[in-house]
Amino acid sequence: MWTNGQILQSGKYTVIRRIGGGGFGLTYLAEDSSSYRQVVIKTPDARFQSEQDYERYVRRFQRERHTLATIQHPNVVSVLNFFEENRMPCLVVAYVEGDTLHEQVSN
Repeated sequence: MWTNGQILQSGKYTVIRRIGGGGFGLTYLAEDSSSYRQVVIKTPDARFQSEQDYERYVRRFQRERHTLATIQHPNVVSVLNFFEENRMPCLVVAYVEGDTLHEQVSN
């Protein structure tokens, strides 16, 4: 959906690369131009917008945002921002370097 180097939210974020995806969502590594730190941006995959259940998925995605925002725990990423880009909801969370959950479970 987005390309390396693409600018989001009027210059606040620059996409570095796609780092994951599955189900209906995509995740991207990006740089926050105000703090120069790396963040993760998660968004629904636009390819599924024509699916019958897409709106239900977007509502679930938004509930996830609210749920994550209420959790304060060292083992749960912090929600940094939420915005819309081209009518797509985008959840920005802290980037934690290391293996993915899938990689940890597979080992």
